[in-house]
Amino acid sequence: MPNLVANVDLTSVEVVGRLVIRSVSDNPGQPSAVKTRHSFDFPVTFPNKVLKVIEPLFARVVAEVRCEGRSGADWARVIREATDCKIMRSWCASIAWFDFSKDNSAENELTKMITPLPFGYVGDEKELEHVLGRMGYPTPADRVRQLPVAKKAINRALQRLGQPRVKINN
Repeated sequence: MPNLVANVDLTSVEVVGRLVIRSVSDNPGQPSAVKTRHSFDFPVTFPNKVLKVIEPLFARVVAEVRCEGRSGADWARVIREATDCKIMRSWCASIAWFDFSKDNSAENELTKMITPLPFGYVGDEKELEHVLGRMGYPTPADRVRQLPVAKKAINRALQRLGQPRVKINN
């Protein structure tokens, strides 16, 4: 049973277990207050049925970390490689800038790609989804439709699993 670990540039993304020791107030005169006293992270090995459910969320987090680390020049290069269409490049650049840019200057290569879309342009959402996918964008379908579909599907699948047994590694 494998662990989930990925390296993105100088960042490690891993799934670990957390043991939490907490206290909960049962005093009827006060609202229930949960106070975490200690927490410990430890490596966990997941059964295959749990891995199937967690892997899409893990892949999404890895993609988010990769996207967060891109500079404006990196984004411009990735967008140019993903599509030849100037309008689609502008659309994708504006999305990447909005979601992940840390440099909002006009001199940024990414912001230079952004031009106003033609009047009355409705766009092709399927093509946008395809290009975002080629760019390594986390869950492009969710981004296009503005709905966290992937997260909801993962949560439903985890609920159906019940309480699977995991192995704690030391």
